[in-house]
Amino acid sequence: EKTDVVAWIRSSAAKATWVTSHCWGAFMLCQAGLCDKKAVTTFPGYYKELSEAFPKIGSVIKDNRIVKDGNLVTSNGGVAAYEAANYVVMKHFGVNRAKTVATGLVFSADNYQAMVSAHDAQYVPTPTSSAVARSVALVVVPLVSNLLMAALA
Repeated sequence: EKTDVVAWIRSSAAKATWVTSHCWGAFMLCQAGLCDKKAVTTFPGYYKELSEAFPKIGSVIKDNRIVKDGNLVTSNGGVAAYEAANYVVMKHFGVNRAKTVATGLVFSADNYQAMVSAHDAQYVPTPTSSAVARSVALVVVPLVSNLLMAALA
């Protein structure tokens, strides 16, 4: 249930430029009603459970580790959580900053860029420059995304 947490997620998301979740975090975002009619992903092996528990989800994507639908970014968790957080860095601060972060986290910025480019084309167009220019506010389930954004501020 966690009604206080769900209420906080819902109210924070209403003010957020980006809303992210990783691993099981999609379940919390769904409880807050943030995934209705959206494409999302979750920890591998729990796709069916997520879609059955929350039938208002647009679709649960199984073959992408990071899924973006509007301002909602979800990932499978694990290493994909770092990549998804860096995806938000790329959208807000640009490719060069994201490559610097990727290098610091010791994953290939080149492979990451190719994956994100293919993903954007498949699901949602890239946000306009005015959307990227707005300040970032995140609803983040894992602490890693929050710490990453705080380090870049």
